[in-house]
Amino acid sequence: EQWSTLPTADFMNRLKADLPSALNDRIDDWAIRRKPKAFLAPSEVRGGNYNWHIWKYQQCEQTGTFFTGGLFPQTRADHLADCRASFGRDAPYARAKPWPVGDMLRALKIPVLVISGGRDPWLSVSVKPGHSYRNIEYVHFPDGLHCPDVYGAAEGASVISKARLLGGF
Repeated sequence: EQWSTLPTADFMNRLKADLPSALNDRIDDWAIRRKPKAFLAPSEVRGGNYNWHIWKYQQCEQTGTFFTGGLFPQTRADHLADCRASFGRDAPYARAKPWPVGDMLRALKIPVLVISGGRDPWLSVSVKPGHSYRNIEYVHFPDGLHCPDVYGAAEGASVISKARLLGGF
């Protein structure tokens, strides 16, 4: 609480002095990755240090985002401002019409396997149990977390069996 009254530079110096060096390294690493960067060299991508930055770039520049509203505290305006601050321009999806995802899923000509867990917060923005999409094979684990097939041998075997039947391999 006493630190909160310090000027910013003093506050940051105090943090650097009092935090363990390993944590300081991680904070510095996060700050470096957070800097706007229009181009990443292949070595930077392979190193994995910029994974968060790459995912954010995809949200801002390529796919749009579903990380606003609902279970996410960020508003659309917050996300667009963050994209602008991170990449120096407005996100193209801000000017585009929303994708008709339901219509797109109904129009699928190939079978798709969707795996979901009942305790996964992503379920609120995903295909749900009881869906009506005819080409979606759905495997739901009511007590599962995100990617439930990864967390248990029985769940994984069930998913592989469904995938084999669906894909013919």
